[in-house]
Amino acid sequence: MSTSVPDTPIRRQPIFNAPPGTLWTCGALVVGYLLFLLAGPVWQQAALDTFAFVPAQFMAHFAAGGTGPAALDLLPLIGHAFLHVNAPHLLINTGLLLAFGAAVERRLGAPRFLILFATGAAAGALAEALAGHAGPVYLIGASGAVYGMMAAVIPILFRAGIPGRRRRALEFVAVIMGLNVLVAIIGLGDFLAGSEISWRAHMGGFLAGLVLGFALSPRPAGSG
Repeated sequence: MSTSVPDTPIRRQPIFNAPPGTLWTCGALVVGYLLFLLAGPVWQQAALDTFAFVPAQFMAHFAAGGTGPAALDLLPLIGHAFLHVNAPHLLINTGLLLAFGAAVERRLGAPRFLILFATGAAAGALAEALAGHAGPVYLIGASGAVYGMMAAVIPILFRAGIPGRRRRALEFVAVIMGLNVLVAIIGLGDFLAGSEISWRAHMGGFLAGLVLGFALSPRPAGSG
């Protein structure tokens, strides 16, 4: 008598067979980039003023005499993810989001996928804010959210119950950490995406995605 074997939590599937939450989010990134690209200088500056995250400006709300951020001041924490410097910047982020976001959404569902995306973006922005930038530095791009999604795959691998997956997850963490240290030391930003890469936003998003991924991913049956 034969018995069926249940599907493993992560299966290799065509990248463009991504679930709807991932596809719609990637579509929103593309639309945001195209609208910004086609807008004139006045509207581009308005978009930056509204959606780009400016670390010094955000931290000024918490300085002596500050009143704290209003609701509109919190919009750039996530809104900056929908603006990109150029086409390579956009393609890198959407490609990684398709690959890792699809795996996360298939396992955790669309609502948790969106929570992870927003949390990764916000954590990346806050990591830049805590770095203490003095000038009007604009943070744009979905890298923090993407790194959060990459990190959320790790608890899925840990809890898959498949031999070797935990070792692969730890190796993945080591590679990501090493890449970010390399970016910080020798500055690969111009080479990789045509602009300076915010390694702090990467790390902030990654750590947030790792913690939240463990909180949101289901435990194996019988684990207590």
